[in-house]
Amino acid sequence: MSTPDPRDPLGLAADAPLLAAWLAWMRLAQAGRLTPMTTPGHKQRQDLVGAVVAGDAPLYGALDAIKHASRLRADAEARAAALWGADWCRFSVAGSTHGNQACCLAIGQPGQEVIITRTLHRSLLLGLVMAGLRPVWVRPEIDPGSGLPAAVAVQTVRDALAAHPGACGVILGDPSYVGTTGDLAGHARAAHEAGAPLIVDAAWAAYLGFHPDLPAHAIAAGADAMVTSAHKTLPAYTQGALVLARTERLDVARLNRAFDATHTTSPAGSIMASIDAARALLARDGERLCGRLLRGVAAARKRLREVPGVDVLDGPGVDPGKLVVLLAGTGAHGGLVEADLIAAGMPVEMGTGTPSCPS
Repeated sequence: MSTPDPRDPLGLAADAPLLAAWLAWMRLAQAGRLTPMTTPGHKQRQDLVGAVVAGDAPLYGALDAIKHASRLRADAEARAAALWGADWCRFSVAGSTHGNQACCLAIGQPGQEVIITRTLHRSLLLGLVMAGLRPVWVRPEIDPGSGLPAAVAVQTVRDALAAHPGACGVILGDPSYVGTTGDLAGHARAAHEAGAPLIVDAAWAAYLGFHPDLPAHAIAAGADAMVTSAHKTLPAYTQGALVLARTERLDVARLNRAFDATHTTSPAGSIMASIDAARALLARDGERLCGRLLRGVAAARKRLREVPGVDVLDGPGVDPGKLVVLLAGTGAHGGLVEADLIAAGMPVEMGTGTPSCPS
């Protein structure tokens, strides 16, 4: 019986070809059996700049030879496409930023209009500039209790499409940064009835759709493309992201050109292997792990509401896996609470000084 590799304690490599290749490379490096004549320049040595380079290995020249590694990558990406029910998938080592910009380049020609949410991530602003697209802004509804942006209403998108019949697509962010969710199936119908694809920046939603108590992910809801960060809500290396698409309304060749034009030609094999491993974990244990997440968040919300003045974002239209704490009723300054949490060794995603915003 073989001894489990401590770098793969859950045995995911059997279903993760990029992870398996990375593990094989690391075993050679640990055994001192490597004399790499390829990049990176540290040559797997930690006596130069220290342990900061531990685990670093390129896709090309480490996980496989340059002329073969794309087949390994394509195998891993095909497994991810199958898991999410997509026709096409690419792994990015430049985060959802890269995926958003690739989608902008893939959907339209310079000068065309695109229906896009006003609460977009800044990567999409640059994507619009890169692609030469003209934004037609659609604004989200506002949650009356917290003052936070909720989802964009389907009718708002329908009205924008009717007023701009030449729009090349619809781009929405769902869930939002604060975890509000909308009717993606309704948005998909509205876009498709107008002959336009729906692109969803789902950077914060890589786990959605993998438990019955979670909303469906964007592809399952009918979107034509979804960008999601494996490093945000799955256990992948920082910068790891996936771009998934259905190709009925999007051209595969153009998707590939847009993706490659904005991606590095030297992708980090360690990041790509971690995306592959996170996908394998989600496929095997996703429902169980998401269930544990949901129970933990529900318990945290209950306890926080017992604190006088504290509330949480909750209810229909809110991602049940995200915890947003509202301090307006306490008079506390979100930025100061954040500083206290950081000092206690518990850094949070974001804290604001506006009482009605999340901390």
